[in-house]
Amino acid sequence: MLCPPGPDTIIRGRNAGGLGRVARPRAPRRSGNPPPARAMPWTAGDRERMTNAAAWWVVGLSFALGALAQAEDRVTLRSGVVRTGRIRDPGRNYIELETPQATDRIAKRDVARIQLGRPAPGENLDSERIELKGGRRIAGEVRESPDGKRIIVRVPGVGEVSYPREEVVRRIPRGEGAAERPSADPEQLAVRIAALVERLGRGGAEADAAEKELRGLGIFAVEPLDGAAQTAAGEAARRIRGVLRAHELRKIVGDELDKELPEIYGEIEAPQPDERIEALKAALLVAPADAVPVVVFVLEDPEEDAAVRSFCVELLRRLNRYRELIDAFYRADAGLAFALAVALGENGVHIGIPCLITALAEDDRRLRALAAEKLEAYTGEDYLPAEDAPAGEWRQAQERYQAWWLAHRDVINERARAMTSRTPQATPQRARAIQYWERGAEEAAKEEYAAAEASFRRALDEDPSYARAGLSLGILLYRHQRRHADAAACLESVVSGRYPDVTDDVYAVAMYHLGAIRRELGDYKDAAEWFKRAIETGKHYIEAYTALGDSYYEWALMSDDLPAARRKEILAQAEATCDAGLQAAAAYEKELVVMPVDPELVRDDGAFSRRDYLRSLKTLRDSLARSRTAFAVSLVRIYLVQGALDKAEARAREAAAQDPSDANLQIALARVFERKGDAASALRHYRAALRLDPENETASHGVFRLGGTTAPREPAPKGAKK
Repeated sequence: MLCPPGPDTIIRGRNAGGLGRVARPRAPRRSGNPPPARAMPWTAGDRERMTNAAAWWVVGLSFALGALAQAEDRVTLRSGVVRTGRIRDPGRNYIELETPQATDRIAKRDVARIQLGRPAPGENLDSERIELKGGRRIAGEVRESPDGKRIIVRVPGVGEVSYPREEVVRRIPRGEGAAERPSADPEQLAVRIAALVERLGRGGAEADAAEKELRGLGIFAVEPLDGAAQTAAGEAARRIRGVLRAHELRKIVGDELDKELPEIYGEIEAPQPDERIEALKAALLVAPADAVPVVVFVLEDPEEDAAVRSFCVELLRRLNRYRELIDAFYRADAGLAFALAVALGENGVHIGIPCLITALAEDDRRLRALAAEKLEAYTGEDYLPAEDAPAGEWRQAQERYQAWWLAHRDVINERARAMTSRTPQATPQRARAIQYWERGAEEAAKEEYAAAEASFRRALDEDPSYARAGLSLGILLYRHQRRHADAAACLESVVSGRYPDVTDDVYAVAMYHLGAIRRELGDYKDAAEWFKRAIETGKHYIEAYTALGDSYYEWALMSDDLPAARRKEILAQAEATCDAGLQAAAAYEKELVVMPVDPELVRDDGAFSRRDYLRSLKTLRDSLARSRTAFAVSLVRIYLVQGALDKAEARAREAAAQDPSDANLQIALARVFERKGDAASALRHYRAALRLDPENETASHGVFRLGGTTAPREPAPKGAKK
């Protein structure tokens, strides 16, 4: 594009008079005559010649700008604003619009439509270009000056423009690829796209090549392909949908994700489902807020692999993105609707019950069985006949569940509306309740527990449905005031409330603390039931697995009236719980892409920055590592009670090798050797535990018990933290 000349720009050629440093013939200087000491005054002829030169420049500039106007493309934005210039599509989430003044980026999501202008006579849209500092680009024949200090561009029909080399960011060779291809002649483009669409229907390598070329055309192919999609069929229709889908993806990718992971466009369309899943994980790690729309985009693609769509459902569920899940449910095809009905139902949102009722008539037994199981769980009603019952009994079950749905539909839909609203329950009462809750949280942090209790109760007085205040009050009464009965009553009211705007994480925490209260009171059986409910409600509630295993262990050891067979059975349940917890922790860490808060807040300019997010992620991983240690210690204790000393030693050694800096694992090894009668080895590990944790009373008593209080210290295990 022709750009206004800068102070160091040299313009030569037609219409260049009067501007810049222009080569001009000089009159020969007579020998011996010194140059004049000052400029001579202009004559009338001089002024006339300069005026004519300036006029010629204006004419030349008008000619150039007129040619540019003929070639201009039009970009109509969704706001109604129209921009003109030359369009380029770099294959990212934006287009570039070249104007004489600069090259601007316009997000594809903001583009309503484009209209291509006709090239000016002699204009070569694929010519070589230079890019200047500030983003301006100039097209033409590019060369260097003989001394290499300047870059010269010959603009056909206008002249030459010269810039200092340091002002030129890069030279863009002709035919560099789709990323640098400018907009084309509209008539030629239409013919070209029609030919490519015709080749799509032939299949094979020819269709592959045509599809690749259409993708390379980017935004220029969208409008013609939208029209072709109305009449195309079979293979051609499928490929056209793929090209248009690629463009839609570029409209939803945010700027941060485009910058941090520019390869996301190709990876989301990778041939293998596992590769696409890995791309989604990577997107969530580098740009969490931008990644969620991409996850929804992949989820709602009816041609996407079932495993990838299932992963997207689980991902959104883990991120507590109920708004996206609910919106997707209302737009979903039949297969996706069933999966979303189950996913939402597992989180207490039962808008998918009609979908489950319909599935009772499916021929697929596994699908029918899953629908039956979830209907009973979500409604609390068992209207189901035997598996081999006549079709009439299954229809009757459907009718009864349908009647249940009609009776509860309004409440269920209201909860869904509250969860999809950006300001759920935005009432004056809720606003005041939140203020009191925030005050109570600050008072609890200062250990002003009586004042905090009063604030939490005021919050509940303002809005009894504000479950977070009830949860905070219950935990405060249990942990800091040791009022178990009051705490249990408060937490049970939270669990039974099922308030519209509360996620299942809140309920899981309430259930966990109810279990902790029962366990402290010695009611291990009831405690185990609450911990199991917490695990079922919060799928990755690893602490609940630990507490459940400990409850089974204490139940087996502390209950004197248990028969030996029952005691053995409960110990086996404790072992199975620890193994399940280890598996859950490993699976959770392997796919750890959860967000500690709403992903919309996780950005550099937000209250919760990416650095905070990564720190939180590290804290979560450290917590999982501690949970693995706790499971290992629990399993060693269980094996010792069962008399499986070799299993206990193997488990303790394996865990200690993974984390040699944990004193509890050294104590576990010491106890194993002590049971085996190897006092020297036991003493060595007790001492190692004391070096890691000098205040550990268990290790200190172990050393004392084995008579090693005056023995020299052993070196700390390799890899231990100082």
